[in-house]
Amino acid sequence: MDHKICESLIDDYIEDRLTGRELDDFIKHIESCPACYEELSINYSLVNALKQIDQGKDFSEDFEIELDEKINRYKQKKKNMTSILVFSAVFIFLVSFSFAFVFSLFTMSDNIKYSSNKNDNIISFNIKSPEREFDPVKINIDKYNKDVINYLHDINSDNK
Repeated sequence: MDHKICESLIDDYIEDRLTGRELDDFIKHIESCPACYEELSINYSLVNALKQIDQGKDFSEDFEIELDEKINRYKQKKKNMTSILVFSAVFIFLVSFSFAFVFSLFTMSDNIKYSSNKNDNIISFNIKSPEREFDPVKINIDKYNKDVINYLHDINSDNK
């Protein structure tokens, strides 16, 4: 932000009419530019002194302290919002991960079969791991075994 734009926004800042990116840029410029900060401080003091006179309040000389407190309140509010956004992102990630985990349990239940024998009070589980179905080594071994079995059947049928 350049000096002319900053100076044109001083009244809007004093009257709390700046928001969002414009307010962020204004605060950054004010903190890095002593000339613009001085201009803001003078205008802030004049506006608040006139308000106090109009309202019949005792005249305060701590306008620069009030201005610094106003800037610090904004920076603290922005810091708090950043913390809330980070917390929210972590929370959403954890909830999404939890849903994915629960979903994987339900889809894996198709691969779990159990049977019970009421007479013997035995429950047996047969768990078929879906990862093994996509194991390329196992697929090649199964294919080789099928080829060998087919070959043996062919030899057996030729001998008969």
